[in-house]
Amino acid sequence: MAPFRLLQGQVLPALVEEENEQTKGYLTGRLSNNTLVHFPGDSSLIGKIVPISLDRYEGFYFIGTVSKN
Repeated sequence: MAPFRLLQGQVLPALVEEENEQTKGYLTGRLSNNTLVHFPGDSSLIGKIVPISLDRYEGFYFIGTVSKN
């Protein structure tokens, strides 16, 4: 089991880098450990640090959602 998988279910800050090229309406960000996370959002979040709920681990990245907390 990959150690990053242990982060699944947590809410962590991510720096929002860009719009996701593969999935329309999604953004791509990075956690402090350099792990990628993809989540729904709009381009106004690019350049900001936002709390992301790490909902699903996909081996090389997470799928998440912006957390309201």
